[in-house]
Amino acid sequence: GPESVPLRAHMFARTLRGLWACSTPNCDQVDREPNLGIGRLFTLATSTCACGGRVLALLYCFECGDISLGGYVGGQEDVATFLTSTPVQVPAERAAPVFKRSHTDYRWYRPGLTGTSRSWKPPTPLGDKPEIGFAAVDYDPLLGAIIAPAAGKGTGVCLSGVPVGDGLRVPSLPVHCPRCDQGSPVRDASLYYAGDVRSPIRAHTSGLAQSTQLLMTQLHRSMGSTVQDSRTIVFTDSRDDAARTASGTELNQFRDLVRQLTRQVLDQKEDPVDVKRRGSADLSSLNPEERALFDQMVSDDVPLSQAFLKEHLGVASDEDQGRIAAFETKHGGPERAVSWTSLIHRLSRELLAIGVNPAGPDATFRTIPN
Repeated sequence: GPESVPLRAHMFARTLRGLWACSTPNCDQVDREPNLGIGRLFTLATSTCACGGRVLALLYCFECGDISLGGYVGGQEDVATFLTSTPVQVPAERAAPVFKRSHTDYRWYRPGLTGTSRSWKPPTPLGDKPEIGFAAVDYDPLLGAIIAPAAGKGTGVCLSGVPVGDGLRVPSLPVHCPRCDQGSPVRDASLYYAGDVRSPIRAHTSGLAQSTQLLMTQLHRSMGSTVQDSRTIVFTDSRDDAARTASGTELNQFRDLVRQLTRQVLDQKEDPVDVKRRGSADLSSLNPEERALFDQMVSDDVPLSQAFLKEHLGVASDEDQGRIAAFETKHGGPERAVSWTSLIHRLSRELLAIGVNPAGPDATFRTIPN
């Protein structure tokens, strides 16, 4: 009969490209407690919810998880700014990540008020230092309109004090979270006014390389126990995407391997007191890992090393015995330690044993300069 053809499985996966939410706090499409200031969630950009509310991108604080919304500026009228879930420009620049969108084209809105008074003052190219911070605004979910300033207490907060000028592309995201105040100061004002900000506010997206690594790891475990069973090919129709995917996957695989080997190495802990005594008596009795620990302890505390050497020679003074007793109290008993140098040595040995460069997958680490 005809020769059997090996079965090949093809799997297509779509990574998370974002989450969107109805901006109506009392949306009737969900039954949720407590009230988070948003309504129904969507996995695709949608104009409006069935309740009539405007759908906007769902953002969150990477540090505390605080919820906020983001939308493209669809139009402005007096004090109202109308937002949409998709850009209105043609052609649209949807590929730009949220932290590179400008305040002119994209607006950030945080439902609910906070008591923060945080602000930042990056100097403009002209030398001015405008104070940018948070201000209360009113938001109409049916119109998707931000009304600033608020007529009363307000329904949420937006950026305030944003300078307007030729060549200034102030980022749409805040430098600090209005709830937890976490964030980094603006270190490069030129980048900030070019529309690039280091913000704790993030979008719900997943990196392609990280998602690919996760899928490959699970597929390897699920499809078989041998190399032939779990052999996997990742492909893309873009040469640039393929290069980035290959580089990112290789780096993530190396990091995952280091984490696994670190757990194994930490199970093989050392007794510093025993290493100290045996090393003081005979250095040749120590293995490479123990020798690395011994050398580190010598450099950390020379008088203690001299005390152990005197103890071996039988000439230790009361002061030397006191040093040794204090060291035994601190490092003896059932608790053990792995020194940093010993950990590096062991990881390097384990990586070399399986044919992996301990320096990492970067091409610059594949050769040793003369």
